[in-house]
Amino acid sequence: MEKIPLPFEERITLGNWDFVSPEDYLKEHEKTLSPDFWLKVAEEIEWFKKPTKSLTGEHPFYRWFEDGTLNMSYLCLDRNIKGGRKNKVAFFWLGEDGKERVLTYDRMYREVNRWAYVFKEKLGLKKGDRVAIYLPMIPELPIVMLALARIGVIFSREAP
Repeated sequence: MEKIPLPFEERITLGNWDFVSPEDYLKEHEKTLSPDFWLKVAEEIEWFKKPTKSLTGEHPFYRWFEDGTLNMSYLCLDRNIKGGRKNKVAFFWLGEDGKERVLTYDRMYREVNRWAYVFKEKLGLKKGDRVAIYLPMIPELPIVMLALARIGVIFSREAP
């Protein structure tokens, strides 16, 4: 690997924060270029099915963790509730009018499951279906997104 010239100080500092030297940073960065590095990082996530490969395909059609299965809604909510954060703040919202809403992990979990039930049982959405979400930046937006992710629906926040 070609040595990159370092045009900055020996140590990077910002206020009271002390960062690694540029050389140490480049050594650590080089580790991230190995697919095995990302498999090791992936072990920190709770998977339904653990991946055996980190990167497959060729540019520009790479696929990450193709043989693994996880659910982002589960990782955002269920995992935190099991971890003892049930009554901790999961979402704090401050409206333009000064109105505040605070949702705990437990409250978010219940709302997400309520919406997931409606989408699946009442509207008939299923894994692989596609929907567009048209909502302002209110707490219901992440609730709807997590509910759709929970049942495997592909969504976009903007209409096609």
